[in-house]
Amino acid sequence: TADVQAAADKDPALIPELDDPSFVDATDFFVRDMPYSWEILVENLCDPSHIAFAHHALMNGADRLAAMDIDMRVMDETVSGFRAQKDPYPGGSGRYDVEFRAPCLITYTIVADSPRASHLGLGQYCVPTRPGWCRLLTRFPFRLSFGPAMHILRATPRWVTHLSQNAVMDSDVVFLASQDEHRLHTGHTQRQGLKYYLPAESDAMVSALHRWIARPGCGSPPWLGRAAARSAGEAGGWTRPRRVPRRQGRDALLDRYTQHTDICRDCRRVHAALYAGVDAAFAVGVCLLACAAAGVGGGVAGFNGFGIGRVVMAGLGAVFMAGKFAAQPLIARLECAPWPRRGWKAPTPARLMAERAR
Repeated sequence: TADVQAAADKDPALIPELDDPSFVDATDFFVRDMPYSWEILVENLCDPSHIAFAHHALMNGADRLAAMDIDMRVMDETVSGFRAQKDPYPGGSGRYDVEFRAPCLITYTIVADSPRASHLGLGQYCVPTRPGWCRLLTRFPFRLSFGPAMHILRATPRWVTHLSQNAVMDSDVVFLASQDEHRLHTGHTQRQGLKYYLPAESDAMVSALHRWIARPGCGSPPWLGRAAARSAGEAGGWTRPRRVPRRQGRDALLDRYTQHTDICRDCRRVHAALYAGVDAAFAVGVCLLACAAAGVGGGVAGFNGFGIGRVVMAGLGAVFMAGKFAAQPLIARLECAPWPRRGWKAPTPARLMAERAR
């Protein structure tokens, strides 16, 4: 039909910086299946004011005690999306531009005053997959003015950068999923129109998003409004390594293995290599300890009678066995996020008073 042909002829939503060799993206397509609806993800990405609170201490400048006004201005709105701008950039002299290219791409670009200054970008594709779930594809095109930092970024293993990205996504996944379920259970869906009061200028993009959703022919997938049965566990027939536990309830929301590791080539390989490595190290350690106990290699030249060889063998066996336990924290980070997140401390009364004073 004419509508299908028009859609086929439309330019794809691309990130042009990724074709420029002067840019680098250390994450190289971070992908994660998020346990909440497409519109919740897009709305969250259109809300810069949540960063200081939801991602406190995880991102540069994300400090709930230092939160500031974010005066976003929506520059234009069409059926193809909208553009917004904030000037100046918090803590800098430039500005950042935001663009929603319907229906899937949101880009943040820090525009510096000097053409030789660092260029930081963020592109996020939001893809609905099934009721109550969506897939996030993230790219970070960087061009830094400090050359050695670019070499470090290019040399950083992809799975290392994915650990930090997962930590950011984990920090708001529980309350976003809870918000999604509450909205669905109360019948408060986007197809019924916006029912929130959004007076702050930082909410300008959220309002623009809902205006786009309300346009004829725009909006979300036809199954929007159907709740997802997340707490029931994974679908039947789904398999994973036997040592990765199935998770339900809140743990299912923080299941990094299902949502990312199993669908990421690099993280899946590292996860499998860690399990193989710790098994091999443990087996070697057991063999060395058994040999030491049996008296194999009891003496070393010049030290006969002192059993130095057995001591060394037992020590090496203990080291190999300890490697199994030393790798467990990294394996755990590839499988499930801690809750509360590691390093989180309850705010003291003094900090609470300071927050209220602000």
